[in-house]
Amino acid sequence: MLAAMSTPPPKTFHLQTARDRHDMLVWEVEQLIDTSVTDARLVAYRIVHCAISAWHMTDWVFEGLDDERRREWSVGNDGSLIGFKKWARLQQPLLSILPRTRRIREAQGYDP
Repeated sequence: MLAAMSTPPPKTFHLQTARDRHDMLVWEVEQLIDTSVTDARLVAYRIVHCAISAWHMTDWVFEGLDDERRREWSVGNDGSLIGFKKWARLQQPLLSILPRTRRIREAQGYDP
């Protein structure tokens, strides 16, 4: 039956918009808040999961922006995703943490 399909279904898991992904992040944060502090590993996993989702919000928000907003909200007004991520890090410095953790993992030879 799948062979008869002309295009594969999108791999979005029903998360189509930045609002959908924001709602997912809110749910993840609520799950983190409800996590027992006696389970340190679960707390750590949920913290990392929330941080990764928060970082990727820049990708999802960027996709929903029109060209004018992309230029306005990017460092150098170039309208690029990289410029938008730089702008977002200026708005919220905590977003700078995740690229650093990726570089640390790579330097340690950990790449899942």
